[in-house]
Amino acid sequence: MNKVIEVIGTIITAIIGIVIVIVFIPFLIIIFPLYIIRSYTFEKRYSKFLNKNEGANLFVYNNRKDIHYYVEKNILPKINTQIDIVFLEGDTPNSKFKREFISHILNNLNDYQQYPHLIKLRKGQVIDQSINNLFYNVVSQTNTQEDLFNLMHQFFELQNSGFRIP
Repeated sequence: MNKVIEVIGTIITAIIGIVIVIVFIPFLIIIFPLYIIRSYTFEKRYSKFLNKNEGANLFVYNNRKDIHYYVEKNILPKINTQIDIVFLEGDTPNSKFKREFISHILNNLNDYQQYPHLIKLRKGQVIDQSINNLFYNVVSQTNTQEDLFNLMHQFFELQNSGFRIP
């Protein structure tokens, strides 16, 4: 008797599984090509974005209180004009660039260790470096602001290794 109940349970489970597959296959047939098309068009637009912004230098910081206040008071007024600012408020990047592309870049960082972060766009590639450790050493006065600006200029390959004085 137990064997019969087990077989009936297996048959019912198989029938339910087959019905679910039959019901969801049309959705998959419709959704999968749309996903592929969307991914393809995004990659084309993203590639155009990288080419259009070739040579861009990005300084990214977030709204964490200790970072935000120090950056806005001590770093931004002195930062080189060839460096664009990206302010990350929660998960929302604010900058002159399209949000979807900056979000994509930030979600795919290679050297993420927390913010602040340096990003440069070169030859269709995104190159990044976290400056979190050095930044906190500057805040705690173990290192100088000049050390931070020199690292930024070296990373971005800027000719003027000094920082601008407002």
